[in-house]
Amino acid sequence: MDKDKIIIIGGGIGGLMAAIALNKKGISSTIFERGKSFEANGAALSLWANATSILDKFGLLAKLIPCGNVLNEIKTITSNGKILKTIRLKKLEEKTHFPSIVLLRSDLQKELLNAIPSSQIQFNKQFIKIKNNADRITVYFADGTFETCNAVIFADGIHSLARQSIFNLSPAEYAGRISWRGIAKFDKNIFINCTNFEIFGKGRRVGIFPLPNNTAYWYAAVNMSEQEADKQERTIECVLSYFKNWTEFINSVINNTQEEKLILTKLNYSRNITKLVDGNMALLGDAAHPMTPDLGQGACQAIEDAYVLAECLSQNRPIAEILKDYENKRLQRVKSIALNSYRTGSFRQINNSIGVLIRNNLFKILPEKFVLKMLKRIINIKK
Repeated sequence: MDKDKIIIIGGGIGGLMAAIALNKKGISSTIFERGKSFEANGAALSLWANATSILDKFGLLAKLIPCGNVLNEIKTITSNGKILKTIRLKKLEEKTHFPSIVLLRSDLQKELLNAIPSSQIQFNKQFIKIKNNADRITVYFADGTFETCNAVIFADGIHSLARQSIFNLSPAEYAGRISWRGIAKFDKNIFINCTNFEIFGKGRRVGIFPLPNNTAYWYAAVNMSEQEADKQERTIECVLSYFKNWTEFINSVINNTQEEKLILTKLNYSRNITKLVDGNMALLGDAAHPMTPDLGQGACQAIEDAYVLAECLSQNRPIAEILKDYENKRLQRVKSIALNSYRTGSFRQINNSIGVLIRNNLFKILPEKFVLKMLKRIINIKK
C-alpha cells in the first residue's frame, strides 16, 4: 500500500494526535485545517490514564503535567454543601500506573502542534467535498484547491460535514442539557490539596477543577428543552440565575470568571454509532463518536483513535482492509463510552425529587473500591 499520501481533515486534538502517531510509524500525512491559524477552542478538559498512557509513549506527558493538575481526589457534594462521597483518585493512578490530569485545552493543543513540523499542517483549508476513484481520492477545498491522496482521515469535529455527507450517518442530537464553562481566577489559592468537586442538584450540576496559578476550570450544566436552550445567554448573570440558592462557593467561582471568555454549548451526542470507515476513508474523534462530556472521555477517545489508527496503518495490507481493522478495534468501545457517558450525565442530573434522593443515597453507600473499579474498567488499561 502507498502510504505517502494520507490527508487528515481537521487540526484539533484528534487530527494532531493522528499526525503525531503516524509520524512515529514513519507514515507521512498532511493536516488540512479550516481555521486561518491555530485557535484554541474550549476551556479545559480531563485526560484520564487511558490517554496519558498513550501521550507518554510519545514523550508528551512530561510536558503536559506541569500545565495542569493531577486528579488526586474528587468530592461529590450536594447543592447546600453536604458531602456525599470522596474518591481518592490517587488510588486509580496506583492501579493504572499513569496519572489522570485536568488542563487547559489550549495547552494540550499547543503541545500537540509543537510535536509536528509546521509544514505538516495547512490552515484556511475548508473541506467541501471528495471524489473517490478506486484507490485515489480527490479532496476539494473552499478556496478552489484540491489534493489527491490514498486515504482520508476525517477529524473535523462534532459537526463533521463528512459524517453526514459521505458516511450518511445521522448528525449528533441534543442530549437535553446545556453547559456553561469557564476559567475562574483568584488572588490566592483557595483550594486545599487541589481537591476537585462535583456538586449535584435537581436537574443541575456543577464541576470545579483547580488549575495552576490560582485558577480553576468549572462547568455548570442544566437540563432544559432545546427551545429553552436556544434562549440562554452567554453571561455570568444567566449562569448564576440557575444556582441562586446553592453554596456560596459556587457563586464565588463563577463570579471570578471573565465573561468574555465564558463558553455556552448545547450538549450533543450520537446514539447511532454504526460505522467508522467507508472504503479508504475513516472518521476519528468527535466526528466519529459525538459524546457528552460526562465521563471526561471525549479527548481521551480521540487520542485512543489516533493511536490505534496508526498501529493499523503500519501494517502492509490494502488500505481498505487496514481501516476496517481500525473500525473493528474501536467501534464497540466508542459506542459503549458514548452511551454510558450520556446515561451517566442523565443520572447525575436527574430531574425529579425521588430520583434525587435515590441518587444521593446511592453515592453515599457506594464503596470507594467499587467506584474505582468502574473507572478502571472505563480506562481499560491492563496492568
